[in-house]
Amino acid sequence: MLAILWLALPGCIGAQKYGQYVTKYAREQLDTSHYQTKGVLKVNSDIADSVTPAIAHTTEGRSYFIPAILYWGIMESYNCELNQRLPVNIFKKTCDEMIDPEFFSGKFKDDSLDLTITSLPTKFRYSDKGYSVVMIFFVFHLYVQAMIPTPDNLSVSYKLHRNGVLDKQGYISVKNWDKPLINNRASTKKITKLYLAQYKTQMHELSAKCLQQLGEELKAPK
Repeated sequence: MLAILWLALPGCIGAQKYGQYVTKYAREQLDTSHYQTKGVLKVNSDIADSVTPAIAHTTEGRSYFIPAILYWGIMESYNCELNQRLPVNIFKKTCDEMIDPEFFSGKFKDDSLDLTITSLPTKFRYSDKGYSVVMIFFVFHLYVQAMIPTPDNLSVSYKLHRNGVLDKQGYISVKNWDKPLINNRASTKKITKLYLAQYKTQMHELSAKCLQQLGEELKAPK
């Protein structure tokens, strides 16, 4: 009976190993280069180089193991932070897709739109829980695996210069509604890969909303 309980519970991966999973799938799905925007648009970040050059940083989270007579439970979790360069690249590429070059008259060589990212979502937690309960005639197992994002908003300040003179400036913050990803059937590798794909889509949507709001503010009268 003890062997059945033990085999039914998830095994411990370790922060180093899980960090390797995150790095592998981040490299596959996210641009890890130092992407530069085109034209008169300049994107800076107050936080892009605030962590190590590594693709991701992973640390041990809350864990426990409960071996009782009729109940066994185990949980492991890992806290992850992506290098801010990855979401900054998504934002920059969205800028190149959405910023209308015709908005600038082209008559003045000193026209520029400077965007500075002050906050953006980079952190998430992987959680893996398993329970085994001995009933009268059978053993009940429950296995829950989840990717839980930290709900940091995307915040950007902007300055529009025309002919070298500051024309407009402001600040935009977009609420991050990214939801946890729960999948009891996928492997640890699979759910990590699925989450990073979801993260990429969510970051692109946040960037698009931010730029839509920026466009409205730039076109509004002073």
